[in-house]
Amino acid sequence: MEQEHRRGIQSVERALRILEVISQAKEGASLSEISGAVGLNHSTAHNLLLTLKQCEYVFQPKPNGRYYLGYRALQLASSSNYSFPVNTVSRPHLADLVRKYDETAHLAILSDGQVVYINKVESSHMMGLKSYVGKRNPCHATALGKVLLASLEPGQVDEIAAARGMPSYTPYTITSAAALHKELEQIRRQGYAVDNEEFELGLWCAAAPVRDYSGRAAAAISVTIPVGRAKFLMRERLIQDVAATAQRISRDLGWVESAGSKAD
Repeated sequence: MEQEHRRGIQSVERALRILEVISQAKEGASLSEISGAVGLNHSTAHNLLLTLKQCEYVFQPKPNGRYYLGYRALQLASSSNYSFPVNTVSRPHLADLVRKYDETAHLAILSDGQVVYINKVESSHMMGLKSYVGKRNPCHATALGKVLLASLEPGQVDEIAAARGMPSYTPYTITSAAALHKELEQIRRQGYAVDNEEFELGLWCAAAPVRDYSGRAAAAISVTIPVGRAKFLMRERLIQDVAATAQRISRDLGWVESAGSKAD
């Protein structure tokens, strides 16, 4: 019994160490890097990573690719004084948007082919999007999801669409891969995405990518407005403000904009 107890403690220690290694790797960590840093053989490290992945404490965007912290780890960080760097940096900027428009703002990441909210600043309105930190939404039907998909290679987008499907939520939802790729091309050119009642009737949303120092779209921000309050001029102004706010957050994270940088 004592030996079994030690093995259990050792597994927990190794899993926690793996999370530490990944959290310190700005561009994710490979299996070799993780096993070397923790002092494990590849098989043992892979099995622990598989468990952490299944529990959504780490995620792996590409098969056999690098590992990143998953949304559950980020959710824990966000509930502790928003200590995750993107949360820490972005929250005052989101608050500025909410003060200006009095509409709900979100910060989200891509995890296992879905959008996951990792931060939220509420508006004072009673009516609006029902959401919470940790909530998952589909990519193809949301502005946040589309702007994050636009940062991926076409093959990765197809893999997500095949795995998750493209169900219709409203008459305006994109439900074909061809239409989705066409919209993603436009998002890459313009640097932002909108959701015009595509996920929920009565709601309009604008989103833009947040980049880390390497230029990778590490997250995205959005503002959601009921269509009754989203008049044309307000939409245009809001799109510009969301895009500019995302750029300010990105610069705070160390990103240096190059000529022609958009959502690609």
